[in-house]
Amino acid sequence: MKNIVISLGGSVVSADGGIDTKFLEGLSKLLGQRLRDNRFAITCGGGGTSKLYVEAARKFGASEYAKDEIAMATTWANALLVKAALGPDRCSFAGSVAEASNMIKDTPIVVLGGIMPGITTDTVAVLAAESMGAKLLVNISRVGGIYDQANKRKVFQSLNYNKLVSMAISKDPRRARSNFIFDVIASKLAARSGIELHFIGTDLHDLGCVLDGERHTGTVVKA
Repeated sequence: MKNIVISLGGSVVSADGGIDTKFLEGLSKLLGQRLRDNRFAITCGGGGTSKLYVEAARKFGASEYAKDEIAMATTWANALLVKAALGPDRCSFAGSVAEASNMIKDTPIVVLGGIMPGITTDTVAVLAAESMGAKLLVNISRVGGIYDQANKRKVFQSLNYNKLVSMAISKDPRRARSNFIFDVIASKLAARSGIELHFIGTDLHDLGCVLDGERHTGTVVKA
């Protein structure tokens, strides 16, 4: 049985236009077809819900710590929604990486949100991968890949860890609701453990390709 981690961008679940139920239904169907040979841990970002609450908190003068707490709570809401979409009979919610690592021994799918202020769900995903011995992590976002900063239309087919870390550092101001390629801490943790990263969009065909070891339209990061 192979453990695989999916870092699900919050905007994939809850964008400004509402909840993407069609994507969640498709994700449930696809993962359900792969449970014979795989177990999945899924971390969920906050997305549009997080943006709404954090921006309101910012107007009230909330501290960065308080805004992180608020953003973290929205990730739990998204994670519980994903649990509902995937089915409570085969999916459980974990409040920590250690809990997820234990649950996945007996549960086909485990979902998580944020675990502490200042730590993004990207980092939670990599920590989960390390704890359960997963060597494959799929990042699903609206962006769909890592773009060349010099040519915004070009998606890198592949990168090494050093390049990813360099790009992440330039885009990570470490504030609630900041947008960047992949959290710099998550990037460094993935590098230390040799976790192969796949950055794809919401086309579930690409996720199927990743799971089957086939080429997809996004970006692969490895040594």
